[in-house]
Amino acid sequence: MYICKSEKKQQEGKSKRRKEKPHKCEICSKTFPTPGDLKSHGYVHSGTWPFRCPVCKRGFSKHTNLKNHLFLHTGNKPHACHICPKRFALACNLRAHLKTHQEDDGMDHLDQMDSTSSPIDNEENPEFTEEESSMIDADP
Repeated sequence: MYICKSEKKQQEGKSKRRKEKPHKCEICSKTFPTPGDLKSHGYVHSGTWPFRCPVCKRGFSKHTNLKNHLFLHTGNKPHACHICPKRFALACNLRAHLKTHQEDDGMDHLDQMDSTSSPIDNEENPEFTEEESSMIDADP
């Protein structure tokens, strides 16, 4: 499951206070809680990203992040707010938006959010056109 940046920062803030970071980058000395995080960080230095956007050539360490990035190029915004006309490419951004309505009227609107599967699974979701799906599934 994809976690958007705002949710990830919130989770990282909690985990950073509790987790040790024993895995140290030999190049810049930055430390990480898991070997996988250190490996993903290594792409920053090497530039050999395992996944590249076919449109702008930006690199990603995870296929899921590439799929979500492609929404920037396609303009698809499959997640609609049920209160106002705003639409979002990622469900996490819709959840963040719904909190603004909660601040306005005091009601919790997150439970009213459509619980369909995430648009990053292009096989199960019509949010990607056939052309966009081929961009996602293309070899890096």
